[in-house]
Amino acid sequence: MKSEWEVFHAVSIGTAHLEMGKVCQDAAASGTNVVLSYAAVSDGHGGNDYFRSDRGSQFAVASFKRVIARGRNIVNIARGIREDNPMPSVDQLVQQIIEEWNRYVDADIANQPFQPEEMKETSPQMTEFYRHAQWRRIAYGTTLIGFVVVQNCCFGIQIGDGTCVALTQQGEYIQPIAHDTACFKNITTSLCDPQAREKFRVYTSQSLPVAVFVGTDGIDNSFVDDKALYKFYNTIVSGIAEMEPEQAAQQLAQYLPLLSKEGSRDDMAVGMLFRTGQIRKMFPAPKQT
Repeated sequence: MKSEWEVFHAVSIGTAHLEMGKVCQDAAASGTNVVLSYAAVSDGHGGNDYFRSDRGSQFAVASFKRVIARGRNIVNIARGIREDNPMPSVDQLVQQIIEEWNRYVDADIANQPFQPEEMKETSPQMTEFYRHAQWRRIAYGTTLIGFVVVQNCCFGIQIGDGTCVALTQQGEYIQPIAHDTACFKNITTSLCDPQAREKFRVYTSQSLPVAVFVGTDGIDNSFVDDKALYKFYNTIVSGIAEMEPEQAAQQLAQYLPLLSKEGSRDDMAVGMLFRTGQIRKMFPAPKQT
């Protein structure tokens, strides 16, 4: 039996990183099966102290995928949502994602110890920490947003900046996961924080959206306000109503480099979950005359 949910994701290196010869620090993933559908994005920190954050973001989405694949966790969360007590199971899931990310990072450091050339631009304080094998996970610092639909329930988790946007069944665009007031300009909470578990924000609901976008701040910062961001996502949704979803996804992936060039100049990652049938009911094709 095929799921009614479809997914896609796309990543694009930012114009500024291309000009400076830097690697892309964003990552994304999505997937769907008969049990659940998900999308996730992560944004590695751009400062010199976070010189392996491109790996950190890849590890973040990989950790999310691995933990989500453990079906018992997700079933327990869905049951908790229906019983109005989801947080114990969600907290457990978040802790497992953090632990998985830490294992990825520690294994990477063991396999490839920090080299002097990697630390040539780090701050003096962090250079000393790294040389003495302290706080090494900071070099991999990254954000994470993930959204899951399972058993007629949905939930989202987030640490750091970026935005989750949902199109409700009433045709309204909302941000289901609250913003973090600790995130301001270039300051953000992170998976590398010692208290990362307490800094995750969570959304759960028995009301299913029509579509959900998760995007890194390179997308957010390309628009003057939330209204303009919603208009951008609405263009994608209306495109799905008019063409094959794969074609709309391809157009989005092709547009991201231009959006970066004309907007934030930052790396970009976006993931989407959507129900094509519901979208086409909401955006009916014009009648032929």
